[in-house]
Amino acid sequence: MWPNSGEPSETGFSLANGGGTTLYEVFMKQPHRAAEFAVAMHAFTSSPDMSLDHLTGNPLWKTCNTVVDVGGSTGTTAVALARAHPHLHVTVQDLPPNVEGASNGLLDE
Repeated sequence: MWPNSGEPSETGFSLANGGGTTLYEVFMKQPHRAAEFAVAMHAFTSSPDMSLDHLTGNPLWKTCNTVVDVGGSTGTTAVALARAHPHLHVTVQDLPPNVEGASNGLLDE
């Protein structure tokens, strides 16, 4: 349908949702879907089978001071990095509906 397209609105997701829209536009218009997606991603990254040890155990983090987790949702990966490397200043950047659930207590860590 869209050979060689790099457009974010030309995807299977867009087609299944009426066409001409991106995943993130749908999430902004339907916050409940963004919340469901965030819960699913948290469950996925929290599973023992999907351990973040391969990421947090990388010695290159010792050479960094700042990490910005773009699209980091509720901060599961960012928290794992911060716990493993306390010297890091970690920021999560995502759409407002995705980060709202993370604000309770996360800033204290």
